[in-house]
Amino acid sequence: MSKLSDLRRLMLQDDLDYFLVPSTDEYLNEYVPIEENSRYHITGFKGSTGDVLVGEHDAFLFVDGRYHTQADEEVYKSLIDVIKLQMGQSQKEAIIEILKEKGSIKVGVVSSKISYYLFSEFKKELKNVDFVIYDKDPIENEKAKNAASTYFVKEKITGISADKKLSIIQNEMNTDIIIITKLDEIAYLTNHRSTSIPYSSCFKAKAIIEKEKCIIFTDHKIGNIGKKFEILPEDEFFEYLKIPQKTKVITSSINLKTYRALEHHFLKQIKTSPLEEMKAIKNKNEIEHLKKCFKKTDKVIRKVQSWMQSRSIRTQIDLSHKTERAYRRQWAKGLSFHTIAASDTDTAIVHFTNPQNKPISDTVVLLDCGGYFKGGYATDITQTFWVGQHEPNLEYKTIYTAVLKGFLAGINTKITPKMTGKKLDWAVRKIVEKNALEGFKFSHSTGHGIGIVVHEFPPAIAPSEKAETILKPYMCFSIEPGLYKDGAFGVRIERIVYIDENYKIIPLSKAPFDEKLINYNMLTDEEIEQVKQWQKQ
Repeated sequence: MSKLSDLRRLMLQDDLDYFLVPSTDEYLNEYVPIEENSRYHITGFKGSTGDVLVGEHDAFLFVDGRYHTQADEEVYKSLIDVIKLQMGQSQKEAIIEILKEKGSIKVGVVSSKISYYLFSEFKKELKNVDFVIYDKDPIENEKAKNAASTYFVKEKITGISADKKLSIIQNEMNTDIIIITKLDEIAYLTNHRSTSIPYSSCFKAKAIIEKEKCIIFTDHKIGNIGKKFEILPEDEFFEYLKIPQKTKVITSSINLKTYRALEHHFLKQIKTSPLEEMKAIKNKNEIEHLKKCFKKTDKVIRKVQSWMQSRSIRTQIDLSHKTERAYRRQWAKGLSFHTIAASDTDTAIVHFTNPQNKPISDTVVLLDCGGYFKGGYATDITQTFWVGQHEPNLEYKTIYTAVLKGFLAGINTKITPKMTGKKLDWAVRKIVEKNALEGFKFSHSTGHGIGIVVHEFPPAIAPSEKAETILKPYMCFSIEPGLYKDGAFGVRIERIVYIDENYKIIPLSKAPFDEKLINYNMLTDEEIEQVKQWQKQ
């Protein structure tokens, strides 16, 4: 824990009471390689999200329901208190609650790794805190520049050229420039992808949209984007921001460092990027391409289950490795996240990421996996199934069927023009919780958007403020109810769907349910018919 000691020495030197250590990077990515994750070096926790607040004598790691068990297993418990966020509770709220009680204090933050929006919320709520801003992360090691190549995605897949996307934005601009720093928005705008970032098809870059052109700041080798695009090295981004402009527009997704480079200029602030909804609402070319990608993903699931039943997969590590091999056989360019290959009691860990040489026999298996194919769009699926000669007992069947009933309620929900992700979440959650056995919890959101990143926003299907976004035709998202009990097991069923022009939910993924785990006595006649029709697909 030398990194924790080093940080506390810095805090003592700079007279800090607390330091907020982020799990993200300067692009505010969700998935950051472990070696670049400052939060990991402080806590040992490998989850994709969750920051740590370090004090002189205490430290708090904040994790949502996906990571409650994993955090308990990975952190240094004598040094770190795990704050287990409950459903609907945000990390921001939990941090504010702790710091408000501390009196007048000084707190260090890294400007490149906290969003301007989050920092402004902290400033508004924490009048007792004097924030000390560091432009350089004191925990992060120096990284070499990445000069990897990007690849171009044809209009046959994207449905629209980069120049056309840019023109749509420029025609609606009432300002001189718009600053874009979210990597999936830049990948979407440029129709370029890369395999240089683990579990991503994006490339590191920043963008400035002007009325006549768009400048992409990147160190990647990138080919022709379009007539209206210019490429400059990434380290010229902050120098370019110093050029006088009448109006500079920033969005809630920029980091604090970018905001500080602009705060002495005239700023017009908008909460969301003009690219946010554009990329969330897929066009028909994208939908057709996604159908092909999920057909390949369904083949992966079927192949892996076949290997499991023939006993050519015998352990969790086998399951993880052979799942990844199956994606490569379907010509995947990479995985969209670290494969979750859990069995037996490990299925109760929502995001189990540490497969063992543990035999799999006569037990439940939870496989959550996804890949990137040539278009650079993510796939995602969770299949829970039974492996072994013996029949699963009634408890397994009851929990699986409770989750299945929730899933069916989700895909059969009638979407209205004013329906939000929060309402869809409730339509699923109330069915799952009504049919759950004591001790089993539905501890995560019902779903998330998907596109160039595996967790795209909008939409969100969750019991939170973020999910107040209205669901619109051609948005793609997961429906993935689950139930989990520590020390027992867990079940999740996840399929990706989209909303068609008639506001009907259409599945992109059609992998079958596990017949061995269904308790048909719990299903209505209508649900039984729905299951039969699904299994025929």
